[in-house]
Amino acid sequence: PAYGTYIGGFDLYKTATSNTTTSLAVCYIMRRDGAMNKLVASYATRPSVPEYLYEQVEMMLTYYNATCMCEKEDMLPFEKYMQRKNKLHLLAKGLALTRTLNPKSLIAGEYGFSATPSKNKQLLSSSSINYVNGVHEVYRDNDDLLTMVGARFIPDIMLLKELREWGKHKNYDRKSAFEQCLVLAYDMDTN
Repeated sequence: PAYGTYIGGFDLYKTATSNTTTSLAVCYIMRRDGAMNKLVASYATRPSVPEYLYEQVEMMLTYYNATCMCEKEDMLPFEKYMQRKNKLHLLAKGLALTRTLNPKSLIAGEYGFSATPSKNKQLLSSSSINYVNGVHEVYRDNDDLLTMVGARFIPDIMLLKELREWGKHKNYDRKSAFEQCLVLAYDMDTN
């Protein structure tokens, strides 16, 4: 990968649910480039064997040397996989941020960021809204300065569709993974 700091966001699916669900596992990798975070890789799937998913995400994180924030509620099997591979250092710790937002939180485990407390939900949702609608300055090769809204930096059409249709359906796996990336960026910026 190009020089820079890379972060990831990962939304897993519940393996215990039926085979008819449309839920996907989604992983995004973002390059932190100054004040702008840009998507550089994505992976969305629902393999019949979760180990295949874990292996692909592990390879993405290793290749980019990315720290990844996972949605806490479904990440335990992936956390155990990464522990077996001796790669827990690639998983972001979200417990401190959760406790900052929710001082009385009883959430256990240091890895991942919970999507359930209301202040966490607000941070997740506002992070994607701010990114998509935010105006960013970008220099081109000839030193021309352009200003563009964040939505222009999202190459994933399905993610844009989920962001646009938020609230109309029940499945927002891409949005969730994207927001995990942005929450990790927020945590890194504020700490």
